[in-house]
Amino acid sequence: MLKIILMMSLISTTSARDIGKVIFVKGKVTNTVGKIKRLVKKNFIIQDKSTFETFKKALVVISLSDGSKIKLNELSKLAISVPKDKNSPTKTGLYKGSSFFQVIKNKMIKKDKFIVKTRQASLGVRGTQFFVSYGKKVKSKDSWMCVNKGLVSVKPKSSKKEVLVKAGEGVHIKDKNNVTPPKSLPWTKNLNWGFDRRKGKLDNTVSIEEAYGDILGQDYD
Repeated sequence: MLKIILMMSLISTTSARDIGKVIFVKGKVTNTVGKIKRLVKKNFIIQDKSTFETFKKALVVISLSDGSKIKLNELSKLAISVPKDKNSPTKTGLYKGSSFFQVIKNKMIKKDKFIVKTRQASLGVRGTQFFVSYGKKVKSKDSWMCVNKGLVSVKPKSSKKEVLVKAGEGVHIKDKNNVTPPKSLPWTKNLNWGFDRRKGKLDNTVSIEEAYGDILGQDYD
């Protein structure tokens, strides 16, 4: 019986595929793969189909094997899946909170290299730096996003309409059918786009609630 248990454990360990590692962590952050949940520390090895969750005043920076990076803010939850086929896109799901993304461009891939899904929309990326957040409340279903570099395609789940968001622009994803036209948002430059602790602090000091209110207050008509 012991041999069988050890063999099953070995199979489980060898079949797990590493997709990156944690390069910075602050506060309480957990990682869940299947039914196994663990506390995250620096240099934590990330396995495919992982889900990260951050708690109050926590933050984690993830570096994927292709060099792309994700900075997950406090009170947030994100799932990550990286396919074995390098021509297929990495898929992430933001369940709550907010996150910064820095996607390394692959010239060999002509379609989206990186996909971020929220409750209301799908965001397609080839190579860029952008931010995605849910609304004022933790359980908000609407979301908004802005781009610092590159181009992001936003498509509401129940619509065929695709909106292209350029650097310096942002949109409000109201529901599964509606997304506002992109508008220039100069203050997005004040967001903390850093991913490397050696170059400065990583915490975002811009109030997401105030920023969110600014977007809603703009005239999109």
